[in-house]
Amino acid sequence: MISDPFGWGWNLLGAPQYEWRPYFPGVVPYVQLGAMIIGLLASTYYTYRITRENFHKRIATLRAMVPITTFIVGGGLSFCSCLFRLRL
Repeated sequence: MISDPFGWGWNLLGAPQYEWRPYFPGVVPYVQLGAMIIGLLASTYYTYRITRENFHKRIATLRAMVPITTFIVGGGLSFCSCLFRLRL
């Protein structure tokens, strides 16, 4: 795929004779889910830290975090629903 990205018969990497085979296809969705949850938690934590620097009151910080946290969690939930709809 990388050696011939457009399907025009190119041999960019010298590897057309090797057949592509996915490794551990049953494990990949769970690794993706774990990585996504860790990323969501980290992004929420850093959003809180950055927002806390700008808004010194805790309630103002939490109010300012609502839009980005909603976006982050909504994107994560939509990814999870697609993942489980396809895999389970």
